[in-house]
Amino acid sequence: MKRGVGGAAFSAPPSISTKAELDRLKQNRPIPSVAPQLTPDGPETYEVNRQVADAHETRLNDLQDRLQTLRESADTDFTLSANEGRARGDFERSRE
Repeated sequence: MKRGVGGAAFSAPPSISTKAELDRLKQNRPIPSVAPQLTPDGPETYEVNRQVADAHETRLNDLQDRLQTLRESADTDFTLSANEGRARGDFERSRE
């Protein structure tokens, strides 16, 4: 477990990318509010909040990239699967 500025603990993200995690991260994105909050101000607070937000957005972008790559790979494999075995069949028919 990593420690950030001010001793805040960060847990490591799971190694498997799933659509459920992507949806959960999108749903739990912090919404900026205009109301005053009773949190201490200062450089440490700002830095910790920035690190947490950056880690969240980085994980979100990584998940989107991985899932998009897998989706494109699956589409390509499906398209090319129609030609699988065609060369062997053509070769065998040509020898007859």
